Amino acid sequence: MCSISPELLKRRLDPTMVHVSIVIRYVVINHNESSINIKESFLGFFVIEKHGAQDYEELITNILVKLDIDINKCRGQGYDGASVMSGVYSGVQKRIKDKVPTASYIHCCAHNLNLVVSDAAKSSQKVVSSKKDEKATSLSLKKKLESMEFVLILCFWEKILRALHGVTKSLQKQNTNLHNACQNLNEAKTIIENLRDSYENILLECKELCSRCGITPNFHVKRSRLAPQYFDEIDGDRRLNITDENFRAKIFLPVFDTVIFQLNARFQALQEVTENFDFLFPTMLAKMDENEICKASMDFFYLYNDDISSDFTRQLLCLRGLLNTNIQTIKDLALFIVKNDFCTTYCDVITACIIYISLPVTVSTAERSFSKLKLIKNYLRNSMGQDRLSNISILNIERNVTNQVDLEKMIST
Repeated sequence: MCSISPELLKRRLDPTMVHVSIVIRYVVINHNESSINIKESFLGFFVIEKHGAQDYEELITNILVKLDIDINKCRGQGYDGASVMSGVYSGVQKRIKDKVPTASYIHCCAHNLNLVVSDAAKSSQKVVSSKKDEKATSLSLKKKLESMEFVLILCFWEKILRALHGVTKSLQKQNTNLHNACQNLNEAKTIIENLRDSYENILLECKELCSRCGITPNFHVKRSRLAPQYFDEIDGDRRLNITDENFRAKIFLPVFDTVIFQLNARFQALQEVTENFDFLFPTMLAKMDENEICKASMDFFYLYNDDISSDFTRQLLCLRGLLNTNIQTIKDLALFIVKNDFCTTYCDVITACIIYISLPVTVSTAERSFSKLKLIKNYLRNSMGQDRLSNISILNIERNVTNQVDLEKMIST
């Protein structure tokens, strides 16, 4: 099982050169130690000249063929949200899915979360800075920073970012999975929904902070520009003449509503992929009756009929009676099968668990590889060839394997 995660980086030294980092995610079962490990291996940096979806597809396919990796065993794809990668009609993920229908595409959750915050910041002009703001004098900036409006924006943004910070950290872990991502996202969304109804508490906290910093705890009131009022016309310009209510309606609520809406919209595809594996959770197996298990397992069989057999339903029904309350996750279920040497008896169940565990959640490993690229290819090594650059990067990024190499034995042989 493998998941492919290409990322792009334009080098400052050579703007015309674009590197593609490819990482595969797979599961290693050690029967001697009765353990299951999730691995993400860096395959190297590869240069691409053209940037069409077909070019990236050919690059990925050729690299896998060169490394003797069967693309038909790919069960997941992880990319960022660029249209060339994620396009539903002719993007890279669609082209690979045409070859391998079971290679589910998952938009990198870390990129998605970043876009949620970006969209929320753009929802209000008070949050986004412009060129004019950047060129303003220091005195005017100081005046803006020492206003209650700015402090209130800081207060509620700090709470939003704090709720999303834990999700971001958990998504970057190598051993994370789809259900953990969905659970963390739902928890963050619940916190933000509660914060949306806590405007008065945040306003009170803002006023206390202003008092400690010596800032006047009042909004700056500007003279209103009112439209001419005619006979029998509703006085619409004077309805929201309270500054607190204006701030709540024009800045506070739009930001929170945008965050909540984007969390629901951007992670809908992730939720759909996750729902295919819900029945595999031991807690769900215990709650579902026999008919529900039969329906869910047969739907899963039709989706992954190249990997599992029609005996999958019988294996699930037999295994359900052996489970205990200590088995909570799909990985725990796979460990239970491995530790009790049930791999041959419940081969289809362990295969379904491995497919789930191997699905990518983020492309953080591919992103981190570019940090090494900046260190390895600096201005002193500008003339380094592509093969040498890729090989040195593999030795550096995969240093856990490199440290196990016996150099004396390699030299002698």
